[in-house]
Amino acid sequence: MWSDKLKMVATTTKVYLLGFFFVLVIGFYSHRVVPRDRGDHDLNHQDTYNYFRRVLVSPGLQDYDYFYLALQWPPSLCNTPSNKCREDVKNFTYFTIHGLWPQKQNGRRFNCTSGTALNITKLRSDKNLLQRLDKYWPSLLVRKTNDEFWRHEWEKHGRCIGWDQNIYFKTAVNAYVTNNISTLVEEFAKHGIQKGGSYTIGNYTEAIQKILHVRSTIQSISNRINATLLFEIRLCVDKTGKNLTNCDLIAFPKWDDEISNVHFHSLIIIPNADLPVHH
Repeated sequence: MWSDKLKMVATTTKVYLLGFFFVLVIGFYSHRVVPRDRGDHDLNHQDTYNYFRRVLVSPGLQDYDYFYLALQWPPSLCNTPSNKCREDVKNFTYFTIHGLWPQKQNGRRFNCTSGTALNITKLRSDKNLLQRLDKYWPSLLVRKTNDEFWRHEWEKHGRCIGWDQNIYFKTAVNAYVTNNISTLVEEFAKHGIQKGGSYTIGNYTEAIQKILHVRSTIQSISNRINATLLFEIRLCVDKTGKNLTNCDLIAFPKWDDEISNVHFHSLIIIPNADLPVHH
């Protein structure tokens, strides 16, 4: 019996040693064969490490095929009876980040059930990142501070994919900034989508296709008088988190493109209600 246990331990040790050696070889190869600038090199080397760590060391971590970059429109969020927004929300005249959500190719979105909790001190120690998070990824709701919002998004969507927390947040912000998402409202206007107007889902997605050259999905929301408002745009980002891409957007059937009177709301009213909302 003891002999069998010793054999099992020896076999397990060999497997882990082989896996560790494989990671070292791949890391060395990526250094030697794929020259990159310093910033990209660090992130890609981290990707290599994270992949083999998922496969060989931490099978509990989730694998994924791409991300949704979810963008929310503040005036719509803040004109629903279930959301009480902070007073300075009027300063956000551009789409803000809701989250960066890992997805499977079949369209399934998973939620993290394990992983490291967010280290707020570490996140706030990167002053440049913090400044961009405050600007592009703020909590709009009174009941949830920025720290609480970021913690929620990290612990639900980020902590189980094997990334360092600061890299996760940097990746989302970089995707936002690189693709000029903050100017999307102005770009909409150039393609006939004006604040205060109402359009079909197809009008919105066609404009986004022309502006960003990728497909998208649209989420709407109802306000207090039951009008349909443009609430959220979801874009696909590749597995590295760097590039917008086309993916299997199956959350909405094609006939949704025909839905009309989706209002691109322009005014922000701070409701009195403060009811739960799910992100």
